[in-house]
Amino acid sequence: MSASLLLWLAVVQGADCDLEVGGRVVDAATGEAVAQASVTTQGRGTQTADDGRFVLRGLCPGRHAMDVRRADYETQRRSATLPTTSAVDFTLEPRAVDVLDDVVV
Repeated sequence: MSASLLLWLAVVQGADCDLEVGGRVVDAATGEAVAQASVTTQGRGTQTADDGRFVLRGLCPGRHAMDVRRADYETQRRSATLPTTSAVDFTLEPRAVDVLDDVVV
C-alpha cells in the first residue's frame, strides 16, 4: 500500500471514533452501587464513580465487548453496538469467599 492510502485509512477510521457509552454497576445481592470497578473495552477503560456510574469515551462505531471487574465480584461481560446503544448497566455477583476453620494452638 502506498503511504497516502495508509494515511487516508487512518484518518477515515479515526474520524468517527467520538462515540460514548455509559451505564451503572450495581451489586446483585443488595442493589447498591459498586464504586471503583474497572470498565474496559478495546483498549479504553475507566472506573465507576461512587454512585456506580461510568462513561467510556472515544469509541468507534460497531460492536464492543465490555468487561467489568472488581476483586470482590465475578467479572461480567456485556456487548454494546454503537451508535445504537448509549447505556449498558451491569449487575455484579459477589465473589464467593473461602472461610477458614478456626486454628487451635
